[in-house]
Amino acid sequence: IEEIRVKKLFAIAMLFVLAAVPARALDLGDPAAPISAETWITGTPADPTQVDGNTFYLVEVWSVTCPPCVQTIPIMNDIQKRYADQGLKIVSFTSDSEEDVRAFLEQHPMEYSSFIDKEGASFINYMAADNRTTIPHAFLFDKKGTLVWIGNPLDNLEMRVKQVLSGELNGDKAIAVRDARESLQEAFTAQNVTGMIASLKKLEELEPDNGQYYQVHYRIL
Repeated sequence: IEEIRVKKLFAIAMLFVLAAVPARALDLGDPAAPISAETWITGTPADPTQVDGNTFYLVEVWSVTCPPCVQTIPIMNDIQKRYADQGLKIVSFTSDSEEDVRAFLEQHPMEYSSFIDKEGASFINYMAADNRTTIPHAFLFDKKGTLVWIGNPLDNLEMRVKQVLSGELNGDKAIAVRDARESLQEAFTAQNVTGMIASLKKLEELEPDNGQYYQVHYRIL
C-alpha cells in the first residue's frame, strides 16, 4: 500500500514538473531557429537568426482564434514602441489563412513585424519540435542571439525585456537554468528525491519569480 501511495505522489508531482520544465529541442541557451516567412502582414521583414550584436528578438506564435493572443497585442505594441531604439525587434507569426489574419488585424492592429507561416515550417521549428501546444508562446533572445526566456507574453514581458537589456537574462544563466531543469528530469526519472530537491533549489535560486518550482518543491516534500 505504501509503495502505491508513493507512486501516486510521484505521479502528481510529475504533472507539475512537466508544466515547469519544457522538453528538450529548442531550449534555453540555443540560437534562434529558422523561420519561413513568405508573406509579411505587418512591419518590416526580419530574421531572428541574423545576429548583429545590437538587435534582440522576441518571436511570438499566435492565432486569430486565441483570446489571450488578443490581449498580448496592445502590450507588445507598447513594448515594441518603447524599446525599439534599444534594439528590440518583435517578430510574430501565425499559421492562419491570410484572409482571416487581415480581417483580424482590422480590429486588432499590430505595430510590429508579423508574417503568415503558410507551410507550417516555423511552427514546427518553434513549437512542434518540443510538443508545445499553448499559445500565445514567446521566445526571447539576447543580443548575442541566445534564447534566454520561453513563456507566455502575458507573463511580465516588459520585465523580461528589461532583464535582457540589464544583462540579468543572458546566455550563461539560460544554460544554467536548462541544465538544472534537465537534472530535475533525470532525478525524477530515477525517483531520486534528494536530486529533485537539489535541482529545484538551484532553479529557485536562478529564477526566484517562477512559482512553479516552489509548487513542485512543496508537493515533493
